[in-house]
Amino acid sequence: MNITILKKIGFTNGEIMVFLALLELGETTTGPIINKSHISSSKVYEILYKLIEKGLVSCIYKDKIKYFQPSSPKMLIDYFKKEKMIFEESEKALQDIIPQLEQKYKTSEESQTSSVYEGFAGIKTALSQMLDKMEKKEEYYVFTVDEEITSKELRLFFLNYHTKII
Repeated sequence: MNITILKKIGFTNGEIMVFLALLELGETTTGPIINKSHISSSKVYEILYKLIEKGLVSCIYKDKIKYFQPSSPKMLIDYFKKEKMIFEESEKALQDIIPQLEQKYKTSEESQTSSVYEGFAGIKTALSQMLDKMEKKEEYYVFTVDEEITSKELRLFFLNYHTKII
């Protein structure tokens, strides 16, 4: 089973292992969860409580013993929708403060003399900043190492970047 999607939506390896163990075990105490997930007992409780907060696990007491049970895997969709909504709200809040951050950046920019960027993300950042500052019909020059320009992702970026400039 491909569990990388669970990592992409914010689950830790421990949370994934504990949740999968619980799905297989059903209602159980921590002992079988520890054995099945191979997560230490000190971490299992912490992970279980995080999963409870996410709405993916619940617990009950039977004869003074705590039992944990998984929620339906369909609850992952509800969790994802909630996280997506939080992310979208955060994006809007971020958009709202960008002008203030830009003002601070312009103030600090006057004293800045140079920047060094590394990797593909650094190239994207440097060129995007340059595009923001360029005047009409202004030229720019870029150099890169041969191995970098053979990257399909980088070549596609440059094609899109040149389109923006035009």
